[in-house]
Amino acid sequence: ASAACAVPPAPRNAVEAAVALCAKFKLSEIQAKAILEMRLQRLTGLERAKIDEEYLDVTKLIAKLTGILADPQKVLQVIIDELAEIKERYGDERRTEIVASSEDIDIEDNIEFYKIINFLSILQSFFSLY
Repeated sequence: ASAACAVPPAPRNAVEAAVALCAKFKLSEIQAKAILEMRLQRLTGLERAKIDEEYLDVTKLIAKLTGILADPQKVLQVIIDELAEIKERYGDERRTEIVASSEDIDIEDNIEFYKIINFLSILQSFFSLY
């Protein structure tokens, strides 16, 4: 595998890399394509610059996040900012209305509750005798 990475001269694109692999290692076109699809083609030509740029971006992100985690005030500010964003995105007016009205309460709904309370009181009295 290390010999496949060191195909001289360095190809400028995926087509040149496939031709070089086929010539050096007597591979079929399908085999060379499969090897290149294993991310080797990203290391050729202009793709190398993209990888370097991505590496710098990730390094900067790591430094930023490490700085945030090192300072509790920054952590708190991130939480505040994210909660404000959530509130802005999802915070809408309440769709239901809470009304304190005795008309909404049906006494029949409470009868079952009182039966249970009464039964538990009887059980407690019974067990306290023994």
